[in-house]
Amino acid sequence: MTLPLPRLAAFTIEREQVSAWLARYSDMPLRFCLAPAGSGKTTALVTYARSKQDTVVYFHLKHRTEDQSLEDILCNTFHLETYSYAQLIEHLSTRDRVELIFDGVDRLHPAEQALLERLVYEVPANVGLIYAGTTTSMALHRLEAVGLAITLPRSEILFSLQETRALALGLGLTARDEHLFEIHEHCNGWAVVLADILRSAVENETSLVDAYERWVVQRGRSFSAYLEEEIGRFPEPQRELFHRVVAGEMISEKDLTLLEDAGAFVISNGANVWPYNVINDLLSKPAQPIVARNTRLSIRMFGRFSIRSGDREVTWIRRRDQQIFRYVAIRSEGRVKKSEIISVFWPDADPHLAAQSLRTASSNIRKALASVMEPQAVEQLFFTDGPDIVVNLAHAVVDVHRFRAHMNEGHEADNDGRIADALAHYYAAERLCRSDLFGGEPREDWFLPQCEVYRGMLAFAVERIAALRAEMDEEEAMEETPDMDVSVSAT
Repeated sequence: MTLPLPRLAAFTIEREQVSAWLARYSDMPLRFCLAPAGSGKTTALVTYARSKQDTVVYFHLKHRTEDQSLEDILCNTFHLETYSYAQLIEHLSTRDRVELIFDGVDRLHPAEQALLERLVYEVPANVGLIYAGTTTSMALHRLEAVGLAITLPRSEILFSLQETRALALGLGLTARDEHLFEIHEHCNGWAVVLADILRSAVENETSLVDAYERWVVQRGRSFSAYLEEEIGRFPEPQRELFHRVVAGEMISEKDLTLLEDAGAFVISNGANVWPYNVINDLLSKPAQPIVARNTRLSIRMFGRFSIRSGDREVTWIRRRDQQIFRYVAIRSEGRVKKSEIISVFWPDADPHLAAQSLRTASSNIRKALASVMEPQAVEQLFFTDGPDIVVNLAHAVVDVHRFRAHMNEGHEADNDGRIADALAHYYAAERLCRSDLFGGEPREDWFLPQCEVYRGMLAFAVERIAALRAEMDEEEAMEETPDMDVSVSAT
């Protein structure tokens, strides 16, 4: 038994990593797809349902009429004379294996949410449940704790580089990988923005060079209205939390859970939380006109150290100020104890004098940054948080952190057997690491061990690129070799 599936855009791609995740956990009573609006949940689930044909019943709850209750939909779908929960369970237990997809569980009434939650506990073993939405008031964490539910990781619903390339090729766009990397990183793999940028390039018959910047100018204002509408759906506490994150404030892990459960547009690496890059670019300075430029700083650590905003570069008052900024910014979490900085840069100084020196250096750092940034933006980027000095990495693009991210994602894709994706990440890492860490700068004991680490990581990337290219060439050669029709005759 099937229901009409929602219409999709003229060209979509198979979301292989979502389908693979759904198949991997098919024995789990409930698989939950909880992700922000525009993440491509419906597209991924519809393509999955199409691939499963008659073994999936898809309930599209987002656009039902006001007089349609969930009970009415279930009754009509399964041809029940009158609805009763017992009759529904009995009907489902007599079927072959079937998966029920309920898309739009954030639009349910409390009684309907209670019904779907009850199904998780009592549904027959031959029935798999998939619930999707931007948020839910179900006791999801409790269901996960007792082993009845699993939630799709956000990394799986975001577009991978390989999927970005497939979408571009499907739309008839040809582009160098570095341009796709740039668009992908600006969008964080967020489907609604990524697809709109690529389709805008097709409609305007333009290349993907600077495609994101053109999109910000052409579509930024209308997309900002879409964002404000979606953010307005957040509950008040989460909406306030989200605006604090956009402003560059640090939040707790508990607050992060609240934001993710509300379907907020945030990313976390465990130590830091920041909004999707496009949110920063469109909403961080709402009073200013949108310009065709990424508003975040560019920090270069491979080769000569530099901090740039557009065409302007930070000029330092003292070398020591630059050294301290580097020492903090290179950390993956962008946070270092003041006591640690003092022990590295003023190891033999009187503690009170060293603390004063650090305060002076911090003031000089802010003055240097203010030469390319507004004062308010400086306070969001570099600040003191209790015992720590912090560089808020959400407001900067740092080549070292991008390198590590590409290496990590390349390694993950490599382990999963996704050769094209692994190659894309390793190539991106290789392009970023063209020089030694702080190459050309005076040698400092604290960064020399890290320099060796990055050399080793680059060597590994180069080695894997060669191996994966050879493997890919071998596979292509096998595909091009025609099958031989060999017959053996008995004599």
